[in-house]
Amino acid sequence: MLSSLYARDHSEMLREGEMQERRRRQRFPTYLHVRSPLPLADAIARAADEKMTTSSEYVRQAILARLKSDGFQPSQATEAA
Repeated sequence: MLSSLYARDHSEMLREGEMQERRRRQRFPTYLHVRSPLPLADAIARAADEKMTTSSEYVRQAILARLKSDGFQPSQATEAA
């Protein structure tokens, strides 16, 4: 009985994960690849963890803030993300 509950919960988690991945791809269809030194990547990961977000979202927000401070106005569609 427990094994069937575990299998059902596990398969539901997998389906939910797949659905979240599809939604994420639809929300952010463009990839921006950036190379960085390892200490920078580690610092971003730690900062994202502290903010309880992903490294990608942390970097997106940092880029939006920098664009605004440099006088660029990202589209409202980007800001709503």
